[in-house]
Amino acid sequence: MNHGLINELSFHSELLDETFPLLVYLPEEYIPMQSYHLVLASDGKDYVQYGRIGTVLQQQMDEGKIEDAIYVGIPYVDKYHRRELYHPEGSRQSAYIDMIALELLPFLHEQFSLTEERDERILMGDSLAGTVSLMTAARYPHLFSKVIMHSPLVNDTVLQTAEQLIASDEPFSLYHVIGDQETAVRTTSDGIRDFLQPNRALRDALQQHTHFYFYDEFEGNHTWKYWQRDVPRAIETIFNN
Repeated sequence: MNHGLINELSFHSELLDETFPLLVYLPEEYIPMQSYHLVLASDGKDYVQYGRIGTVLQQQMDEGKIEDAIYVGIPYVDKYHRRELYHPEGSRQSAYIDMIALELLPFLHEQFSLTEERDERILMGDSLAGTVSLMTAARYPHLFSKVIMHSPLVNDTVLQTAEQLIASDEPFSLYHVIGDQETAVRTTSDGIRDFLQPNRALRDALQQHTHFYFYDEFEGNHTWKYWQRDVPRAIETIFNN
């Protein structure tokens, strides 16, 4: 694989009976004998194209702001495929979560030199991808402790998941932002939804019960125009808490 560039790596999931073209960023000075943090994103292609995640990670590694890390992005096919895998009521969401923990994580450890520490693995995603990232950490708290959420969809199922996470004996570090204009978001299957108030309810549930919890409401709406600006802060914050 090329260092300092986005590479594609094919991964087949038996649980989903599906092959994913993973997007992988290796640091410019990648050394196979060194252990690296893992940044694992659903909506993985969006974080590459719009979030410029490779550039952000490399710059912060070069500046000594974060530990050396490998990025792996899981892309989706289309909005319907995305809903199946990410939505709390998606037909294959449960299998997708299990795939991340039981198939993908072991596969990545075979391919790359990754740390075994749960607090050196970061799950991240925007909108539904942020939702499924939180739900993955809640189901597998012994594997994942850090989550970045950009404007996640929140419903009753997600709030119940938050209670599950809170009840865990494991410490978590969560980064959570939402736009102050996200009151009428057009969704694939749920019509026009208010994202802001449910995210505030999620904040109320999480802020008293996690090891580290960062919450902010940015000026903007449910688009990458605003999430892109936040990616550098999100990465630096979650790496250092």
